Amino acid sequence: MISRDQIDPPKCKARMSRQTCLSLIKELSIENPAGIRALVDYMSKTIYSSNVSWHWRTPRGIDWAITTVNKQEKSSTGFVGLKNIACICYMNSIMQNLFMIPAFKKAMIEVEDSQIGVPNSENVIYQIKRIFGSLDELEKQYFNPKKFCFSFKDIDGSPIDPYI
Repeated sequence: MISRDQIDPPKCKARMSRQTCLSLIKELSIENPAGIRALVDYMSKTIYSSNVSWHWRTPRGIDWAITTVNKQEKSSTGFVGLKNIACICYMNSIMQNLFMIPAFKKAMIEVEDSQIGVPNSENVIYQIKRIFGSLDELEKQYFNPKKFCFSFKDIDGSPIDPYI
């Protein structure tokens, strides 16, 4: 069996390779319905067939997404970080530690939101749920907690300043 460290990435993982490939497919598809149908059939069989055993094939759906944009893919560890937008590393580390406590994470995601009527941008419970959901499901390297910073108020009711 091949270990994860030995797996070569798909050939079209580089941005330039994907752009070139998509440009070629576009040119070959102009006024060619039969070609488009053949391409879709081939790709469907390739992606969804369990009989295909290419050694670089990955089960992660995001690895099969065709895009020309670099999405800063999720780490191979499976974890997502929080972007340090200024001086909030202390807050990010606390949020990530709380997220790693299964009972706390579950309780936060399931908690009834008592701030009904408060806009989501100012609702701290909503923003914590958003962070935890992103740390759980996001397919990027990190999540930007900027909106959480705006929703988290100090004793005077002002949003925290990430630069202090």
